[in-house]
Amino acid sequence: MISRHNPRFRVDVPLSFLGDKEGEGTVLELSKSGCQIKTAVSLEVGNYLALNMGLPGQSSPMNVEVAVVRWAREGQFGVVFIICADAEQTRLRQYLQALPALSALDVV
Repeated sequence: MISRHNPRFRVDVPLSFLGDKEGEGTVLELSKSGCQIKTAVSLEVGNYLALNMGLPGQSSPMNVEVAVVRWAREGQFGVVFIICADAEQTRLRQYLQALPALSALDVV
């Protein structure tokens, strides 16, 4: 089993991305260090992207300047956040604090 440093949270957050590929999708799981995204766009491990997430209750999208695809399969991919401004990290941390963390049993 993979040991994770940051808890993951189940969410339903709209997202747009651009970089090696561009498109839109939905964030399904989110942590302080990355996320799992559902999309119709095919991505490959190693693709670099900039992300804009529409976190509920916030007036503007949260931006991740650089994320890299760590895994990809048809219809979904996972990224790790590489560059994210301090103010954006604070926004993300505050958003996540209000959510219940997924237990190991919740993760498929």
